[in-house]
Formats: sequence, structure tokens, C-alpha cells
Amino acid sequence: MSRKILFSVLMFLALAGLACSLLGGASTSVPASTALAGTRSAQLSELKNEVQSRASSTGEWQSAVDGAQVAAGGGVKTGDDSRVRLDISDGTILRLAPQTEFELKQLSPEAADSVTQLTLTAGKMWAAVTTALGGGSFDVETPVGVATVRGSYMSVEYFPANGQMITSCLEGKCRLTSSASNKFTDLNTGQQSGIPGFGQDPSPAKPIDIAQIRGWSVEFPEAAQFVATLTPGPEPTATPAGTPPAGGGAGGQVIGGGSAGQTACDHPYFPIRAGATWTYSTPDGPMTWSVSEVTGDTTSAAAVVNINLSAGQITYHWQCDANGLTSYDFVSLNIGQLSNFVINQEVIGSSGVWLPAAELLQPGYAWSFAYQLKTTMTVEGQTFDGATDVSQDSAVTGAESVTVGGATYDGLQIGGNSVFTSQMQIPGGLSIPPTTSNSTFTDVYARGVGLVSAASTSDGSTYSYELTSFSIP
Repeated sequence: MSRKILFSVLMFLALAGLACSLLGGASTSVPASTALAGTRSAQLSELKNEVQSRASSTGEWQSAVDGAQVAAGGGVKTGDDSRVRLDISDGTILRLAPQTEFELKQLSPEAADSVTQLTLTAGKMWAAVTTALGGGSFDVETPVGVATVRGSYMSVEYFPANGQMITSCLEGKCRLTSSASNKFTDLNTGQQSGIPGFGQDPSPAKPIDIAQIRGWSVEFPEAAQFVATLTPGPEPTATPAGTPPAGGGAGGQVIGGGSAGQTACDHPYFPIRAGATWTYSTPDGPMTWSVSEVTGDTTSAAAVVNINLSAGQITYHWQCDANGLTSYDFVSLNIGQLSNFVINQEVIGSSGVWLPAAELLQPGYAWSFAYQLKTTMTVEGQTFDGATDVSQDSAVTGAESVTVGGATYDGLQIGGNSVFTSQMQIPGGLSIPPTTSNSTFTDVYARGVGLVSAASTSDGSTYSYELTSFSIP
């Protein structure tokens, strides 16, 4: 193997790490129940990817199968990018989001005055309770509160890292009660409430926001008739503290747009819109991010972002939905100094999001993001295969205002750490040992503008860049 090819392989390991550091990182029919007539039962269906169940709280987790019964005391959990539907024989439907775990604490056998009690350990679930409960109840418990639905559509989300709980009432009547004080908030159709953290009380009811509506639309097709009738409430975060002067500040321009996003990629703190550009100063010269394409709607969207560096160009794919923004693959990485050098990558697994929905981004909120890539690199006609693993833990460390070009905006400070591991296979069976890099990072965002500055430190060296101009259509 020539020195040039070896150099290219090693350059890939370095540039792939740089690429990561720049980001700082339909319904089906209800299955027939096999339970005895008159006895309520719960059954799994529509399993996607990794779904596990167990017979009791002390039992071993095992791979679940379509049609499996879940009895009182049993539990279900989903893995990365995994989902499952649970049908109770009285017509109740539940759907679980990825990385969700619950225990079916109680499932009364009688259909009349039925009692259903679930404990949500982590993640999110949507439920449709369409039969009259009479003297019965349907409760979802978490360590910080209890969500109750009297009929008929309710979602519950719980974040164990900080004790945050969010409940939306798409249709009917619901209630969110604090476990610490027993204070509660009643919800009607189209409203939501939340418990900010451990030992706190639920917030007052407010109109269901766009993020919750997106979740219902994407994850719970049975609710389509109700989703279509709702008008989402305003974004839960404040508007910018100041108005940008003519020219947009920082040598940039905000041409248009409003508080409502054009698509799911139009995040309040990172408005990815077709034609948007951001230029940053870096130790290696200017770097420009430009959005070349956005497809989709406010429920689900995709975007292509090109990053031009002095060393070449990186093209990223973004996926956006109610959970926030995710970017983990670059279609190609072209190195200007090397001819016939192209890297292509394919996502083979992922979990979490890069930038969560805006309403979650409060000081103290924490989340994780991880993905795995299959890499193909072509150098001088030779092809090399490799694998890349990236994991990142982030938290909102502050919400101080940010000044950009003389204008003041609502700000967001995010810090965390990431681990990047990459390995290449060379034709002939030779493997280059895995290369692992650990880093810490700090990112600063301005609402309505995007990423203002970023700095990451790895092995004692720091790489940073700062916004110098921008244009948001």
C-alpha cells in the first residue's frame, strides 16, 4: 500500500473526528385476543426492532414476539429506534416510543369498572382509552407524578435523569398529579401540563404545543381525526430579548420567518431552512454552513447541509421530527488536497437526538445521542471498509441571553462530552487498530439565529469557532 493511501486512511480517522466535532455532534388491525371471553388481557403487536418483555418485575428480559401476552406484573421495553403496540381487549391501545420501559402494575380482569395501572420508568407512551371507565381508572405513574385519563387520548413522557414529566391530553379529560404534594392540574381536549423535576408541582394547563402534536401525528395514527382539528399553542420558550438591527447583526440577515417553524427542521434555536447560511471563523480559516435542501413538513422533515472548509467539503444529512434535530451521517467527505479521495457513510444504528425539541431545553435538562456508521473510503481506485461509533452526553448548562452583532437574543448554553471511535479494514485482511478520541464541548445558541459559538477540547488541544455572519430566509 502506497504512503499516499496510508496517509489518506489516517486522514480519514482525523477528519471523521472533525466532522463529528463540528456538530459537537401506518396502522394495522388489532390482533385477535386469545384470552377467555370476559377477561381483560393485553397483547403485543407491530413490533419494530428491539422489543423485550418479562413476566414479572424480577423476571429476566426476553425478546418479545408478535401476539405475546402481557399480564399484571409484567413489563415491556423498547430499544433504540424501536416501537411496539399494546392492545388491551377492552379496546384500549397503547404505543411505546423508542427507549421506553413500563410495568403493567394492575390489569383488573373485569371489563366493567376496569382498573389499569402502569408504571413508566423512562420514555414516552401514547394511550387511547375509548371505553367508559365507570368507577374504574386508567393511570400512568412515574416517580414524580401520576397521569390519569378519563377518556380518551393521553400521552405521558418521563425523563429519569432530571425527573421531568410531560402529559398531553389530545382529546377528552386528563389529570396530572404531583407525587410530592398531591397537587394536580386538570386537562381538557388540546391541553398539556408538565412537572419540571423531582419534588415539584405540575404547571398550569396550556394549549398543546407543536412538538406534542407532531408526536401524536407520527406515532399514533389512530388519533389522526383529532390531530387534524387542533391548532397548536405557541412555542413554550420566550421570544428574542431584542430585535436585530438592519442587516441582521454579526454581518448577517434574518430575511423572514415567524415563531412557527416552516418544517420540523426549523428549530427555534437552529432554524434549518433552505438557503440559510452561517459563516464561522476557525483556526484554519473561514467555515460556511449552507442549507441546500429541505423536504417534509412540520411533522417530519429532512435537510441537507454542506459545510465548506479550507480542507474540503462535508455534506450532512439531517432528520427532524417532534423529538428534535438529528444529524449523524455525511454523504461524502471530499478532501481538496487529494484527488480521487471520497468517503461515504451509512447509518446502521442510532439513538437519541442531537438537539431536542425547544420546550425541553431548560437548564438542567440532559440527554444522550449515539450512532454507528458503516464507512466506505475510495482512494486511487482502492476501497476500504470501516466502522465508526459516536456517543455524546449533553446538558443545558445555562439560558443566558446572547449578543450577536449588537442584537440581544434569548440564549442557550449546552455542555457535554463525546466519544468517537473509528476503525478501517485494508484490502488483504490488514486492520488498522481502532482510534478513540474523548472530548468535552461547549456550544452557545441564539434563538432565531442558530449556533453562535462552539469549542471542544480533546487530549489537551482545543478547537473552536465563532459566528461571523448569517442569513436566515
